[in-house]
Amino acid sequence: MFILCVLLVVSLTILIYLTYIDSKNYRVLSKTITSILFLAIAVFSYLNHNCNFSYFLFIILGLVFSLFGDVFLAFNKDNGKMFILGLFSFCITHVFYYVAFNHLTDFSIVYFLISIAFGSVVVIGMKLMKFLDFGKLFKIIVLYTYIISFMLFKAISLYSYHAIWSNLIIVGAILFTISDMILSFVLFYKDCPKFMESLNLATYYIGQMIIALSIGYMF
Repeated sequence: MFILCVLLVVSLTILIYLTYIDSKNYRVLSKTITSILFLAIAVFSYLNHNCNFSYFLFIILGLVFSLFGDVFLAFNKDNGKMFILGLFSFCITHVFYYVAFNHLTDFSIVYFLISIAFGSVVVIGMKLMKFLDFGKLFKIIVLYTYIISFMLFKAISLYSYHAIWSNLIIVGAILFTISDMILSFVLFYKDCPKFMESLNLATYYIGQMIIALSIGYMF
């Protein structure tokens, strides 16, 4: 498991380097390999610990759709069809994550309302940031914002367990959410600094790796 995590970090480092030098062809390959590695971490985590199968199943399905999303976004040009397919794939990812987390704790109306409030604040913030040009994609992005908000606060609701697996889930979900916030600047802000794309990749892949690792600590 340690070796797989090291390989993911190495692959991520190469991906960030290829992003800086704008090597598109090798970047697609590197991104795919890095995504396959978080899938491998999830599978080996389950095989080594034989934990909660339902949790593993929904997390692995989420990671598979994340892989699809990564590939679609890798071929994205001018935020067209590939972007929409990528966004749809990640929507499915968050739904599977939500279902996985829902297997671990009861539904909470409080966290549900907080997630709606958080999503609304983010949407209002995006609307007020005139330098972010979402164009016709704004309504789709609003839907995605609420979906990821539900996933995020479902993860945060697990804090009361005070366990390694719950801490990993929360940290992973937060990093995933941060990566998407950064990605909105990368894709929709014309003068976005180059380092933001690297920061997006780092938070996303580390977050996914941590979520995959949570399988090995599940009861």
